[in-house]
Amino acid sequence: SGVPQDKAKQVPIIPTGYHKHTRLMPKPRELYDRPDWFNPFWQSCADHMQENALIPLLASQKHRVKVVEGKTSSEQAQEYAQQQQELQKKEKELEEIARQEELEMEKKRQQIAEERKLDEKHKMEEQKKMAEERKKQEEEIECARKKREE
Repeated sequence: SGVPQDKAKQVPIIPTGYHKHTRLMPKPRELYDRPDWFNPFWQSCADHMQENALIPLLASQKHRVKVVEGKTSSEQAQEYAQQQQELQKKEKELEEIARQEELEMEKKRQQIAEERKLDEKHKMEEQKKMAEERKKQEEEIECARKKREE
């Protein structure tokens, strides 16, 4: 059902935008990665149309279309796809770096938590020792007081 997969893979993907000038979009033909989407779009259409349909179409749109020598729309689409793959690869690398940094931060948090526990344990032990020493001192004072009373 539908278009055969081998034919579907041959259909070029051409990024397009909105075609009307507005206050918010003073340059509608510009996209973030290309200065003009309109001409490559029409070139791609022309590459895939039959000649007897193409000539009247171009004649009716000649005021809009600028013929540019160079890369075909398929080559441009291929280049765009390659750029997207490179961007995705870089994005994955950055995600991996961020994940590694997050793991390192978690390890550091755990180390700090363990150090705090050790500090608290050490502090409690010190408090116990001080309490024991105070108790001994109080006992010695009490013994000394009893000796004086005798």
